[in-house]
Amino acid sequence: MAEALFFSTSAGAYLADDILTKIPTLNTGKCRQGHFVDGEVMFYLDEPVKGRACVILGHTGPPAENLLEMFTIINTLKINGAKKIISVIPYFGYARSDRDKPLQPINSRLFAGFLKQAGVSRVVCLDLHSRLNAKYISVPLTHLSALPLMADYYANQKIGNLAIATPDHGGIDRANLFAKQMGINKIVVIEKYRPTDTTAISLNITGEVNNKNVIVVDDMIETGHTLLSAAKLLKAKGAKNLYAAVTHCIYQSKGINLLSSTSLYKKILISNSQEPKTKLPPKVSIINIVPLLSKAIAKEIVG
Repeated sequence: MAEALFFSTSAGAYLADDILTKIPTLNTGKCRQGHFVDGEVMFYLDEPVKGRACVILGHTGPPAENLLEMFTIINTLKINGAKKIISVIPYFGYARSDRDKPLQPINSRLFAGFLKQAGVSRVVCLDLHSRLNAKYISVPLTHLSALPLMADYYANQKIGNLAIATPDHGGIDRANLFAKQMGINKIVVIEKYRPTDTTAISLNITGEVNNKNVIVVDDMIETGHTLLSAAKLLKAKGAKNLYAAVTHCIYQSKGINLLSSTSLYKKILISNSQEPKTKLPPKVSIINIVPLLSKAIAKEIVG
């Protein structure tokens, strides 16, 4: 059987070499990619792909170029006869545009549909924002999570008198997954209100945090206001040291700068689902998702 071929969008290039090193049966696909003179995305294959399994790595967050690269590569492989096309998306962009609201788009559903139309066979994602995101992906989905890795990291720190919190009701499943990994049965739930799209106010806490060390679990740091508001309320309720475990860091929005500049959090743990775009302070640590992705990819290309 021919070895599987690996392609990457520009957004996934920073992880590509490490993944290839971990999967000996995966070869870099021969291609030319870049832009035409007018700026349009360019992609040409330099070897046949007919009958072969192909892997495409790259996130689909802003800028929109990332989406165009992903769809272009997938469709080129499809129309040239690839047997299986596996799209590996560490960060699924536009995931928060997932609900039917008056006068607003549902971009999560729209772009999930584009993946299928382009010709993808399977999608591998990491910590999707909501169950709706998973529902919109109508091809077979492998949904991975970095949270067990983060839970193991904190477990090794041996933090005593510990509570696990979610900063809003939408993150209950994530917090429960994290707590289970750490052997904790109950979580703390914070009620959040959003007066605008870029601000958040934490209103109430269900659960005991007085004199406890608390790990706040979320899927994404964008503006940082959700975690900042949660920290202020936790401290007001008597919490001691605060920690954060968050899979995706959206560097463009500079929320990580806001959170790392405050003394409210002792440690902030994120993953490399997006390439770090700034030098991070000592209180911010990065969990490497390459082993997690590589294991899933290796399983899919032989399946």
